[in-house]
Amino acid sequence: MRFSLSKISLAIMACSVATPYATQAAEPSANTVVEKIAVTGSRIQRSSAATPVPTTVIDAEQIAQLGFNNAGDILNVLPAISGSVGGRSGTDGLNDSTAGLELANLRGLGTTRTLVLVNGRRHVGSSVGNTAVDVSSIPTQMIERVEIITGAAGAVYGADAVSGVVNFIMKESYEGFKANVQNGQTDKSDGEELTLSLLAGTSYANGKGNVMVSFDYTDRKSVHALDRSWSNTDMGWVNNEAYAPGNGEAQKRIGRDIGFSPLNSGGIVSLNGFTFLPDADGQGNPGLGYEAIGNLPAQTFLADGTMRAANICSRFDVTCEGGDAFKTRDYTLLSTPTERAIVTVVSHYELSDNHSLFADIKYSDTTGENTSQPSMSDGFFGPLFQVKSGNPYLPGVIQDEMTANNISQVWVNKAHADLGKLPTTNSHKLFQLVAGATGDLTTDIGYEFTVQYGRTKTKQQQLDNVTANFIQSMDAVLDDSGNISCADASNGCAPLNPFGVNAASPEAIAFVMTPTAVHGELKQTVFNFSVNGDLTDLPAGALQFAAGVEYRKEESTSRPDDILIPGGLTHTSFAGGKAGVSGDYNVAEVFSEVLVPLVSDVTLIQDLVLEAAVRYSDYNTVGGQTSYKLGLDWVVTDEVRVRTSHGLAIRAPNVGELFQASSTNLLKIQDPCSASFIGQGTNLRATNCAALGIPEGWSAFSEGGEIPIKVSGNTELEAEESTTSTYGVVYTPDWINGFSMALDYWDIQIDDAISTPSRNEILSNCVDFDMAGNQFCDLFNRNSSDHEITEVRNQKVNVAALTATGYDLEMNYMLDLDSAGSVLFNLVGSYYDQRDQLLNANKPDEVLELVGIVDNPKTRGYFSTTYNYNNWNAHLAFNYLGSSRIAQNKTDTRIYPDNHIESVVYTNFRGAYRYNDNFEIYAGINNLTNKAPQVDRPTIATGSSIYDAIGRAYYLGVNYEF
Repeated sequence: MRFSLSKISLAIMACSVATPYATQAAEPSANTVVEKIAVTGSRIQRSSAATPVPTTVIDAEQIAQLGFNNAGDILNVLPAISGSVGGRSGTDGLNDSTAGLELANLRGLGTTRTLVLVNGRRHVGSSVGNTAVDVSSIPTQMIERVEIITGAAGAVYGADAVSGVVNFIMKESYEGFKANVQNGQTDKSDGEELTLSLLAGTSYANGKGNVMVSFDYTDRKSVHALDRSWSNTDMGWVNNEAYAPGNGEAQKRIGRDIGFSPLNSGGIVSLNGFTFLPDADGQGNPGLGYEAIGNLPAQTFLADGTMRAANICSRFDVTCEGGDAFKTRDYTLLSTPTERAIVTVVSHYELSDNHSLFADIKYSDTTGENTSQPSMSDGFFGPLFQVKSGNPYLPGVIQDEMTANNISQVWVNKAHADLGKLPTTNSHKLFQLVAGATGDLTTDIGYEFTVQYGRTKTKQQQLDNVTANFIQSMDAVLDDSGNISCADASNGCAPLNPFGVNAASPEAIAFVMTPTAVHGELKQTVFNFSVNGDLTDLPAGALQFAAGVEYRKEESTSRPDDILIPGGLTHTSFAGGKAGVSGDYNVAEVFSEVLVPLVSDVTLIQDLVLEAAVRYSDYNTVGGQTSYKLGLDWVVTDEVRVRTSHGLAIRAPNVGELFQASSTNLLKIQDPCSASFIGQGTNLRATNCAALGIPEGWSAFSEGGEIPIKVSGNTELEAEESTTSTYGVVYTPDWINGFSMALDYWDIQIDDAISTPSRNEILSNCVDFDMAGNQFCDLFNRNSSDHEITEVRNQKVNVAALTATGYDLEMNYMLDLDSAGSVLFNLVGSYYDQRDQLLNANKPDEVLELVGIVDNPKTRGYFSTTYNYNNWNAHLAFNYLGSSRIAQNKTDTRIYPDNHIESVVYTNFRGAYRYNDNFEIYAGINNLTNKAPQVDRPTIATGSSIYDAIGRAYYLGVNYEF
């Protein structure tokens, strides 16, 4: 059903908690026909956007003023969105299957707890193993408006609406042609971004039908960490050598030129590799380092090919500053290069005055690239290798020392950058079909029937190091002609020179490296039938309802190439074979919703309306689940509205959480029963460790070594239950024309929250409390003979609770300047009072305080002003991020010496001039003041979902329409 935003914009402004850039409109007169619309948070058609649930609304004009052509960037300016995944979040050179995706995160409670809808309907996910939706696959030019609610919505829309709903309302029809071209780059002449959007539509069959076709293309180039002063120094947190328990020093300090000690790009040659040494500093003190080759210290190679003694930067830790350690900044991106194309076809046809058919078809192809770190030979992330005496690549000085000391082989620790500084390419091909019918069963009852099918095919591809070929190529000899060749020349082996920065030949690279991929597929099938309308007239108005049934099936499959499945056949599978995700679940649901006018036109009550909704869901995995919502909307006077809502939402575990096949990594742990850690827990720790037969003063091998950490799904997971309450007031005074203000308080309590405790949290949560019936004690094995932990099963579990509370404030003021134009002022603010995670019900005093830390400041605000004069439009916006901290505990300086990140304001500007009804030109600047991340804060130096690490950027665009 088509409707006009101008007829409801005032109502939206009056009731929404955060409505950036909302436009003022005259209130409909008594004779105005106001069409009923479906408002996010309810399936009941109504004549205004007034609901008891806080709602954020951004329309198409406001989206244009933001200057973004990506729905993820649009959402991230809202204070309610925090910790989202996106192309400007920064990448660290590690394999990231989300590169190229934009995943919304309401309240910072997780992308899987944010339900993304399109026209009130579910959308197929883009990330294997869960249903998180890539919002960048939604064409921006087709968006009519975006509605975000952060109150109870599970009873209306079903699972995953734990923290709220983001609903994209798309255009239903269009006649004409529209084109938008925008190009931009940063003031460092990188990060180029080209966007092309085309929209064409026409009516047919004498206006009974309409068809629209849109094409959207985006090409965003990368921004590298080395190209910004704040991110090119390999700055990071390192262990503070001055720290000792109880001496008052912080455990961490800021280091520069940070590297990874066990290797570098030139290679470090030693007798036994990077290991524990009884005399690491030559003065009898133990530590980490490299053992000399006879009388020759461990050697390394510089970029110019020369060789010298390796400079070990620390004997305390594998991460240190300076020295010959491997630096990762060469592989860090501040912005992920992404190419995306979206084709959408939307059509509807009126069969009669009462019945219509509709169909939406969309295809999206997204490719994101992440520059991967090279393959490594260090024993941690890749296999160590040995070079035998007599290898023709051995430098003479090393060979002579080996011969003199009867050494048969040496070890080479190396980051093999010469085998390729290679990208990991993530491909996401999405297809979605929605078809159905809508109309009227009677004059008072309408219906909608929808069939949906969605599929996303993913492919994560990279060049990989084949271990067998690598080892074969390392065994080099001189052949009968005096040429260097492989001792085993089978399979076309080419010898590999490991000594030096760019020592590998093209032939050796071709023999050692091979493309590998992990293939994935998600499928979603939905059938929905619902009815809505008026049941009867009550004294205060019509009793309205909505009811329906829904069936949904979610399927997810991830299949690695065969060479990746066994552990150790390639570099990326060194610590354990790659594992796929395969599984599905289905749910059948019935739901109902009513809107009951209780009182009307009495003293202090113009209208008092009750909303109630209930949904019963039958999952084949977690059984029957019931969610509900209650809401009250009280119009006190023309100026004051009070609203409240309370509801229970359910999130069933997704495919990845349930069925992820196990994979193994070798990692260090902190055994709580070891002498170094036994005094750091509760009073029960020592008692429980003694009960396990562990003697006093025992030290675990895992303090210096690694053990298998098995990551897997958990078919025993239960559904999360989220209780959400909101209380708010809206004030639209008559004495200030064009002004509105809304204040809301929200409280979210998630019980049995699905989470993945760290391997060390699993261990400590077992022995720090009563071990009888303790779920954490079932997640690891300990050898009864030597007491060593042999395996930790790092799987999803239902933790005790996750709590979040806060306030939202929104203010709008439209100032009419008569012949001088008009100015709209808008302020959107959020204050996060609490976000705590309780992992163990036995530890009520030990919560993770997740609010006020990095990416989750307590206070966020967005202020904008828009000036319109004739054909000119100017928009100025300020994005405020309050101060935050690094450590979780507010005053904890035991870990970080300065536990503070300063507040920041980002300024954006956009100006536009419309020549005529058909043509508009615009230009804008993001981060106008070129605000950089805070110096000496490595946590945000490479950016995040809210902090900008790109710097000032410009764009220029044109709109053409006829």
